[in-house]
Amino acid sequence: DSRAYAAWKALEASWEHIAERFWSFDLSFDGKLSVAEFRAGILSLKLPGLQDPSAVTKVISELHWEAPGNSEISLEGFMWRMASGRLAAAVAERGRAMLDSFRAPHASTTSP
Repeated sequence: DSRAYAAWKALEASWEHIAERFWSFDLSFDGKLSVAEFRAGILSLKLPGLQDPSAVTKVISELHWEAPGNSEISLEGFMWRMASGRLAAAVAERGRAMLDSFRAPHASTTSP
């Protein structure tokens, strides 16, 4: 579904802003958001790409919640889930750079 994909990309682009507003979405004041609180909070921000209720619902259902069967998410869980993609990309890039730096001296030497 292209709307859900667009909503997911919008969530990835806006997750830091959403994280800043996380506590204002917590209507039960228990430190976690239910799916309903999270959905209502995201929709209330009226962010580009996150205004279609059905697409937002689809994106939320695809988030990896903190434990199987759990229907709540903490700020830490949300931030980790959203940042993990960037973290993995940064680690991979740094790893490639380190490998290239180790290979470079060996590539310039010739065997007798």
